[in-house]
Amino acid sequence: MAQAEERIGVQIRIFSWASIPVDDMYNQIMACSRQEHILPEVVNGDAAASASSHGGSKSKAILIASLQADYYDRIKSTYYEHAAKGGGMVGVFQPSHEEQQIMGQRSHNQKALAEIFLLSFSNVLLTTGISTFGYMSSSLAGLRPTMLMIPKDGKVPEPPCVRAVSMEPCFHMTPDVECQGKAVNKEELSHHVKKCEDVGKGIKRNKGIKLFD
Repeated sequence: MAQAEERIGVQIRIFSWASIPVDDMYNQIMACSRQEHILPEVVNGDAAASASSHGGSKSKAILIASLQADYYDRIKSTYYEHAAKGGGMVGVFQPSHEEQQIMGQRSHNQKALAEIFLLSFSNVLLTTGISTFGYMSSSLAGLRPTMLMIPKDGKVPEPPCVRAVSMEPCFHMTPDVECQGKAVNKEELSHHVKKCEDVGKGIKRNKGIKLFD
């Protein structure tokens, strides 16, 4: 990974209350990648030999952070079997695949923390909406991630993902505030906070450091 000229981080979190089949989730990732031009495109057939002969493109490393190995296996197979369009080497890496989250286990938490920091070295980030793991990675990286939207009713959402307006994490639970003074000016408040892309009731900071274009 360290030798790659461009690093692409992909963080995939499957929530038990919003899970979909592996095939559907993989298709969502690929649809998002095509929409936002995240993963390198590949070529097929005779074009593969031609593409591999051109070394002008950047070498790229794709880091997969997921409890499951399925997505790493599929993405790695794609670049093993097909050359990247325009040439250039593509490596795919996954530091661990624990299969399930183990609350309170030190070694498990250490691996998670290490992967958060590894993702923070990415030049491009694809994370999972509502995931604090993804929020921390993009915040440390100082990047606006593309976020996979959470499935609804067991179906892949449309659109499959959205580009976050900032690197700022989402505050999932909007606090109930009883103001003892004058009424809050909602229009003025809107200059300081924004609605989250992935959580309907969540808010993000919108002022101070310039976080939004």
